[in-house]
Amino acid sequence: MKPYKNVYSAEEYKQLQELNEAALEQNKILKRQLDEAMEKQKVELPRKVVEAIEGFRELGWEPHDIFQISYDPTDGQWSSELNKYITIKSNGARKLMEALVNGYMVEQTPAEKLHTKVEELIFNWIGSLDVDEEEVHQLADRIVERAEEILT
Repeated sequence: MKPYKNVYSAEEYKQLQELNEAALEQNKILKRQLDEAMEKQKVELPRKVVEAIEGFRELGWEPHDIFQISYDPTDGQWSSELNKYITIKSNGARKLMEALVNGYMVEQTPAEKLHTKVEELIFNWIGSLDVDEEEVHQLADRIVERAEEILT
């Protein structure tokens, strides 16, 4: 058996390593974009609806069973919450089914939405300066608290 002979020169090997590193970095970017796209498919649901779904899931219910029970408001508090959602909310039944299939997240309260927007505003205003995220979060908390005081 012949001894192993390098197929690539040192320069070619260096180029292959650089290509591999670039491919790995591109893979990370694509994975992050895929995760973001999957997150966007999640349906925002009111907290009580999420609690009802999770309650049924803890009991071992499957998505189709949860969807079916949403049409019976007399079968307990959880089914009542689901029924209220599909009855009152525009396209509620479709949104519930999408949530059961694609995933869901709890709708933000108005104060939480304001907090998120204030944080975005602060980060955009500061730009690329090195800033402590916790300080920005605390500043946003104080601004939201002040806004709530003004509005009440």
